[in-house]
Amino acid sequence: MNETQKLRIKAEPRSAVVIGAGVIGVTTAYALARRGIAVTLIDKAEGAGQGSSFANGAQLSYAYTEALANPALLRHLPTLALGQDPAFRLKPALDLDYLVWLLAFLRNSTKARFRANTLAGLRLGLESRLAMQALLARHRLISAIRRLGNWRFMKTRRLLRLPAKWSI
Repeated sequence: MNETQKLRIKAEPRSAVVIGAGVIGVTTAYALARRGIAVTLIDKAEGAGQGSSFANGAQLSYAYTEALANPALLRHLPTLALGQDPAFRLKPALDLDYLVWLLAFLRNSTKARFRANTLAGLRLGLESRLAMQALLARHRLISAIRRLGNWRFMKTRRLLRLPAKWSI
């Protein structure tokens, strides 16, 4: 084994810890494990998907994306700052990290950056679509995922038998 091979082996991690067993944590752990890395997945809840991923729209969609920071949102800043929008909350604080984040968010609210960020999200969505297709090829999952391009979660089997007007 030459020196380059030895350095490469040392640089490749053999184990990883993933904190959070939501959608992102579980898929990250899965991807690492597929690369041969021993993964420890840690979450404060007893089961996976009990935090932010729990019924977060009850679906995963790879093609529905739009950047949140946009020029239209700027017109609603007073409403948001006063906490009058139930879907979006700002908690003003004299915290340097918060202020840096807020300035970056506002900087990304221009028309040009909104377009660029939305297109970047769509590119990522297309990569996700390819990854989902590869996942479906490796594992048997619900056929609706293959047909519709999104993955909806139901708490009970009964919800899978909803009338056609409610079906996925």
